[in-house]
Amino acid sequence: MKHLIIVFSLIFSFDVIADPVRTKNDWDLLDSIEKRQLNNIKIKENKLYFKNDLTFKLSNSRYDIYLIKNNSELAVYNLDQKILYLINVKNKNIKKIKWKYGSLQAIFKDCNKVTKWLSGKIEPNYYLTKWESAERPKNFKCNYFIFGGRCGLSVNGYNQAIFKDNLDYEGDLISIAYLKDGNKCNFYNKLKVNY
Repeated sequence: MKHLIIVFSLIFSFDVIADPVRTKNDWDLLDSIEKRQLNNIKIKENKLYFKNDLTFKLSNSRYDIYLIKNNSELAVYNLDQKILYLINVKNKNIKKIKWKYGSLQAIFKDCNKVTKWLSGKIEPNYYLTKWESAERPKNFKCNYFIFGGRCGLSVNGYNQAIFKDNLDYEGDLISIAYLKDGNKCNFYNKLKVNY
């Protein structure tokens, strides 16, 4: 009986959204992270320069570029080929990741003001992707949304997935507005190239 009381206490101590859940397709809230330029980054003739050093050659594809990890790493996402390049800006080492998790939309800088997350904390450098639930393999579908509500009973599907920096699936959001309201979470700025 003691264990049952503890479980119910934990459940009711969080704000849980009742079923059915209506998700929001509010990706436009991320528009503020798109910039025309990022400090120390220049694009010239499809070449990416960091602090005036040639760092990466771009193709004619569309790219989103982020300066992450205290300005020690570039994340270069090729939208057309769905490849993420992680570039160490000091030694120019490049890690190439075939992106099979929908479309990368943002990278978390911090989420210090999130207090109601049932499963933990959104850490720096986690990825926010746009990936329709109907298009995912079973192991990338959620049971419960991060802030409550059953994923299987969502009225219009869901498409706001979060992945850890090691690409383990963390869960899905009902709405980006929850992260943006009151600046609960901040995202790295994004430079768009060849759009």
